[in-house]
Formats: sequence, C-alpha cells, structure tokens
Amino acid sequence: MKSSIRFFHPASVFFLLTVGVAFLSWVGSIYGWEDVQNFLSAEGLRWALRYTDDNYLCAPMLASLLILFLGLGLCIHSRFPEACLRLLGKGIHLSRKERRALGMTAVSLGVYVLLLAFLAWGPWTLVRSITGDLSGSPLSEGIWCVTAFGLVLAGLVYGSATDFYRNDRDIVRGMSWCFAYFAPGFVTLFFVVQFFAVLDYTGLAAFAGIPETWLYWTYTFCCLLAFSVRRK
Repeated sequence: MKSSIRFFHPASVFFLLTVGVAFLSWVGSIYGWEDVQNFLSAEGLRWALRYTDDNYLCAPMLASLLILFLGLGLCIHSRFPEACLRLLGKGIHLSRKERRALGMTAVSLGVYVLLLAFLAWGPWTLVRSITGDLSGSPLSEGIWCVTAFGLVLAGLVYGSATDFYRNDRDIVRGMSWCFAYFAPGFVTLFFVVQFFAVLDYTGLAAFAGIPETWLYWTYTFCCLLAFSVRRK
C-alpha cells in the first residue's frame, strides 16, 4: 500500500528556514543581540535586491557543474555508459555495430588522453604554469572543461557510430539531457543559496558561535546535495 505521508520538498524546507532566519533577525534587532542585522528592514531589502542573483550564480561549483553537465548529458544520452555496462554483464549481447562503436570510442578516448599527457609533459608548456608546474596551471584550473570535453567526445563518437546521432539537433538534445533531468536540483539550489546568504548577512551564525569553516563546508555540501533532487 502506498504511503500517504508526504514530506516537504527540500526547496520548501530551505525556503522555510530562510523565513525563520529572517524572523529571528527581526527578534534579535528588537532585543539587541550583538552584531545581528535585521533582514526585515529597508537595508535588508536593498541587500536582497542587490545580491540575490550574484549569490546564486556564485554558488560553489555551479559554473563547473554547468560545464560538466554538457558533456555528461551527451555521454549518458548517447547510451555509451549503458553499452559499457552491458559489455561487462554476462550473457548480454551487443550487436556488431555497438561493439564497433565501443572500439571507436575507446580509441578516441585513448588518443585524447595521450594528447593531454603530451601537452602536460611534452616539450611545450602550453598548458603548464609559468614555472613549468601543473599546480595552478591552465590545465589544472580547466580540469572540468577537459573532463567535459572527454565526455562529449565519448558520447559523440559512440552516438554517431551507432547512428543514434544523425544531426546537430540530436547532439544538442543530448547535451541538454542533464539540465532537464536535474532541473529540480537547480531550483533547490536557489533556495539553499539564499538560506545561507541570509544566514550570513544577519550574523546569526556568528551570534550562535558556529565556526566559519564548519558553516562553509555545510554550505558546500548542501549545494551539492541539492542535485540529488531529480526529475521523476
């Protein structure tokens, strides 16, 4: 029998928490809590109008995830991971076209990895730092782009070899797959970000004695956890 118990959506939970923080900041301003700013004030309104969008766009790893989703979406949509799992499974048949596509994809990825290794440790310093190290180099700082391109390459080669991708529209549809699948996660992330931003603005975290390091890692964890909310 299907359970009749319904829970709040995570986005609603963080929205209610934000309302609670705003209310507490108002209470704190009345009772003179040290260094607590009232969010429900003219200054709080001006702050919200000025920084709400910036807070969201500056969420931890959001830019990296947006880049990664382009490649991951195409890779998953092309059915390349599914074919790999079927290959590893016992008694699961792959067609000749699928086996050939897997071979072509493996070769393409191998060439890509060799190219990256050559650029990283070859005689040129195109992707290394000015000191010749990989630490702090364009390659290390652009690792999400490098990873995303590898995933795009895998999905593109496999999807084209199996005739799953026949034109550019199919490719764009594949690259948008993750954005559609994780759409609720982006909504949840917005409310997560606003909760922690308001908590920081009001000063309630500092008033409660919560260490900044602990708060930062909790914030980062909640931002990543938001993407566990997926489209059903």
